[in-house]
Amino acid sequence: MKWRNRVDIILEGDWLLKVSKMIMGLQI
Repeated sequence: MKWRNRVDIILEGDWLLKVSKMIMGLQI
């Protein structure tokens, strides 16, 4: 189960990074 948690954290971090880039793109 630990490896699953790590994958979820990585995917969540990647999703947050993409969303932050989209928000920055809209602001610019």
